Amino acid sequence: MILRKYVKCAVYDIENIARKEICYTSPSCFNDPIDTYFHKSPADKYTDIKKILTTEILKKIRISCFFNYAEIHDEGFGNKLTPTELLMWTYYADSHKGICLEYDVPNNTFDSIEPTNDYDESRKFLHKVNYIDELATDYGQLFYKSTDYQHYEELMQTVYFAKDKAFENEKEIRSLLYDSSGNQYVAKSFDFLKTIIFGYRCSKDTKYVINCLN
Repeated sequence: MILRKYVKCAVYDIENIARKEICYTSPSCFNDPIDTYFHKSPADKYTDIKKILTTEILKKIRISCFFNYAEIHDEGFGNKLTPTELLMWTYYADSHKGICLEYDVPNNTFDSIEPTNDYDESRKFLHKVNYIDELATDYGQLFYKSTDYQHYEELMQTVYFAKDKAFENEKEIRSLLYDSSGNQYVAKSFDFLKTIIFGYRCSKDTKYVINCLN
């Protein structure tokens, strides 16, 4: 599977490239407040849900975001960027001053999300984001049928792999893992880098540093 990650090319991005790693982030640090609403919600909200997704589990969840190349790239555009690719460069790659990391990830790299209450910090999950109508104004709809959830990983998939349909054009794919270090950002080995694409406004200095890593 070909996955893309658009980044600003900050110092930590360059360090991750050199170390063949990617960064996983706590959901509490996401830019989108709707995307993290459940993570930040008061203790008296969704009480039944939090009996399944306990505070201990929530504190260990870390996520890394990718985009599905096959779905955002249209061969009909030839060498031109598709509208979605243009948005990715603008929003996530510092207005085309950053870079795009393209990974060729084997299908057996990630574990499947299965109904179990035995979470393991060696497990990494990969799943498409589910885009839901009016999620931004009615986040509670994720939990209306909360009694149907018997295992926290099943609920976790619903909560952390969901975004408002306004973002559907992104075709996002997320990787999720557990980390007990307490750090909001953690780097994990990810030796699947296929190519690096420079943004239209990427500086010569940035290109030089990255080319020295190869």
